[in-house]
Amino acid sequence: MSFTTEIEGKAERYRRFHESPEPGMVLVTVPPYTFKAPPPFEPNDRGRRPPAEGRFPDAEKAAEGTVSFIRHYARQMDGVGCDYIPCASPGYGIALGSVFLSGAEVIPGLDTNWVHPVVHGWDDLNNLRFDPGNAWVGYMRRFMERAGELCDGDYCVGMLSAFAPCDMANALRGNDLFYDLHDEPAMAERLLAVCADANVALYKELSPLTLAPFGGFCAAGLWMPGGGMFMSEDAADLCSPEVYRRFYGPQTQRAIDGMGGAYIHHHAKGWHVHGEISRLSGVRFIEISWDPKCPRPVDRLDEFLELSLTTPLQIRCTLADLKARIGQMRQGRVAVMVNVDTVEEAAEAVRVVRANSVM
Repeated sequence: MSFTTEIEGKAERYRRFHESPEPGMVLVTVPPYTFKAPPPFEPNDRGRRPPAEGRFPDAEKAAEGTVSFIRHYARQMDGVGCDYIPCASPGYGIALGSVFLSGAEVIPGLDTNWVHPVVHGWDDLNNLRFDPGNAWVGYMRRFMERAGELCDGDYCVGMLSAFAPCDMANALRGNDLFYDLHDEPAMAERLLAVCADANVALYKELSPLTLAPFGGFCAAGLWMPGGGMFMSEDAADLCSPEVYRRFYGPQTQRAIDGMGGAYIHHHAKGWHVHGEISRLSGVRFIEISWDPKCPRPVDRLDEFLELSLTTPLQIRCTLADLKARIGQMRQGRVAVMVNVDTVEEAAEAVRVVRANSVM
């Protein structure tokens, strides 16, 4: 696949970012979900709404809707020059992070789709086997194939936004998982290992369909070197650093080692485990989200930069935050997501970063 000059230029900037361990490099993205431009259709209506009862979702339609949305966004942002790299990735709510393994019934919701737990007793672990013929693996495969067919080099094709082993185990076991960590630690570790291996098996099955410059991968609008995919560590934020070190971290590392790398997402609630995640090998970016009723990560930027060690940090802020804190951002290696209302504000955010970053 030959990519456009714009996409290759952005990927080259990321490549320089990853090759240098020195602080002072700042990247700036304005993703569609932080930009309030009116979409050509409802944001959730990209072929991902629950289909009529008894029907399976149309993967090709989902891919076509996603590509249309990507190109609409690109037209609105033409000339802004931010570092966001659009990527068509299969999605069907949070259910997709575990149903490719469990085959459970998907429950439709207003904002996402989800599943009930399937591991009620430890014998149920014997039913969890990765199957390339699973209908949801097929859904993702057809989505990625169709997105690849439509691609003119103006976007990337990526894997799903996956669950890390702790999140997948939480989906499969429910909140009993948190009791298991104390009451039945050996079985909890076995479940987490099953989840890690499932992610690796899915990656090996579908990663040949990904498209990204320079042999890397894309997630959350960022380019990263080598192999890997997005993984969320939300359940880790509800536990102590000691629990993360014993249970979650080793299995997340197991998944990363099997894929070659990862982008890790977690929440402001979990600032206390951020340093543990940063110690994992092969993490290309850690994103710390901006959540209601929690201190904004950008207001604790110095702490997060210290906890991140040498691992690049992705953080969200407003244009006013960016202007006020660009000097702090230069103390680390940061990709900043900026919330803006207009294209003019997006362009201003890019100018601020370019004037202050060493790149």
